Amino acid sequence: MWQETVIRITRSKRATNQVLLQIDLTSQLKKLLLTTVLFFVLVPYSYGAVLNYGNGGRYVGPTVNSEPHGKGKIYWPDGTQYVGEFRQGKWFHGQGTLTLGKDKEHPGHTIVGEWKDGKPWNAINYNADKSIRGSYTNGKWCSGKACNNNVGGSKIWCANKHWAMRTTKTVCKANGGKVFDTQQEAEAEHQRLKGQGEVWCANKLWAMRTTKRICKASGGKEFDTQQEAETEYKRLKRQSTTASSKKVWCVHSGELTHLPTFDCKELTGKGFTLREEAQEYDKLNKKFEVLAGENMALRAVGRELELELSEARQELERLRRKLED
Repeated sequence: MWQETVIRITRSKRATNQVLLQIDLTSQLKKLLLTTVLFFVLVPYSYGAVLNYGNGGRYVGPTVNSEPHGKGKIYWPDGTQYVGEFRQGKWFHGQGTLTLGKDKEHPGHTIVGEWKDGKPWNAINYNADKSIRGSYTNGKWCSGKACNNNVGGSKIWCANKHWAMRTTKTVCKANGGKVFDTQQEAEAEHQRLKGQGEVWCANKLWAMRTTKRICKASGGKEFDTQQEAETEYKRLKRQSTTASSKKVWCVHSGELTHLPTFDCKELTGKGFTLREEAQEYDKLNKKFEVLAGENMALRAVGRELELELSEARQELERLRRKLED
C-alpha cells in the first residue's frame, strides 16, 4: 500500500513540474514577443524614422521622402550630435544645437542658435568650458566675445546665463537672451542668472558657493555670506579634529584597547566611552560568533541529511522499478 502511495506522489510531482515548465516557457515567449513589438513597432512610431548613414551617422526623427524633416536628432560614433530642426534636403535648418565630438578639431564645442541650409546663421559658438569663442550673424563669423561687425542689423545689449554681450536681436533671441538698453543692466542680469539657485555652503570638508542640491547631498549647511560659511567650516574642522584625537575603548579583532577615535576606525573597530560598555559589547560579539559557528554546523548537518534523504529516494525509486518489472 505504501509503495503505491509513493508511486502516485512521484507521478503527480512529475506532472506538476511539466505544467510549471510549460507555463514558464509560455511566459518567456510572451515577454520576447512584447519586447519585439516595442522595439520594432512602438519605438519608431513614437520617435519617427531611423536613418543610418555610411559615415556612422544615425538620425532619429520625422522624415519626408526618406530625408530628415522637422525636429529630430542625428549623432555619430565620436560623440558629435545635432539636436534641433531639419528641412528636407537642407539638413540643419531652423533652431538647433551642434555639439562636436572627440574626433573633431574643437571637441566639446557647441554651436547654439539659428541654422540655414546646414550652416550656422545667427548663432553663438561656445568653447568646451562654456566661454564664448565667437558668433555668427547672418552667416558671417565673428571671433571673440565682443564682435564689432554690424551685419544683420543694429546691435543691442543681451544677457543670458552664459554671457552678457552686444549682439543682434536675432542672435539674442536664438540663445534665449533678454534685451537691455545698457551694458550695466545686461551684466547685472547675467550675474543674477549665473548665480541663480546657488548658495554659500559649508561642511567639514569645504566652504564654497554651490547649488542647493549639492549642498544638501554633501550634508552641508546653507549661508547667506561667504564669511558665515567659512566660519562654520572652521568650526566643523576643529570639531572633527578634536573628536578624532579623543580616546575611546575600542573593540576590534577580539581585543579591547584604549585608542584615539581615528585609530579605532582605521582598525574597523567599535568605540565606546565607558570601558564597561565596551566589555559588554565584546561579550555579546563573542556569543554571536559562537552562535554563528553553531548555525554553520547545523547547516552542514542539514545538508548531510538532505543528501541521505535524496539517496533514500533514489533507492526507493530503484525498488519500485524492480517491482514493476
